[in-house]
Amino acid sequence: MYPPLSRVALKKRDGPCSPGANSVRPDAPARFAGKPLLAWVLPALAVLFLALTRVSVGRAETRKSFLFSALSIVGLMSIFGMANFPYLLPARSAGSGGLTVANSSASQNTLTAMLVIALLGMPLVIAYTAYIYHLFRGKARVEEEGY
Repeated sequence: MYPPLSRVALKKRDGPCSPGANSVRPDAPARFAGKPLLAWVLPALAVLFLALTRVSVGRAETRKSFLFSALSIVGLMSIFGMANFPYLLPARSAGSGGLTVANSSASQNTLTAMLVIALLGMPLVIAYTAYIYHLFRGKARVEEEGY
């Protein structure tokens, strides 16, 4: 699916353990080849939402700023997911395909146990989150002794 790393020009930094070593992938546009139209629309939407975030921040529209910022993050994460699909974690070497959803999922018993735990725990998490949001509602005001 992807060209072997030997044919991809990689930018080396100080050494194999340095941040960003082997991080440049010039084949990024090729990863979208054969993908649905949505894969090509996602980058444009992400840029649009980033621009709308900047405009709404300049106009002091806090709700719109938050919404567009959140949509920008979702758009950028969607681009990453679409580019790597079906891999969750692509392999760095050409010999292995990486981790996909199918080959990295847990056993059926583990998934069932986690579903039960999630169904019991999520109402507690949602109730606690709603209480905390209610408790700290409103904007913070700067006062002499603090905010």
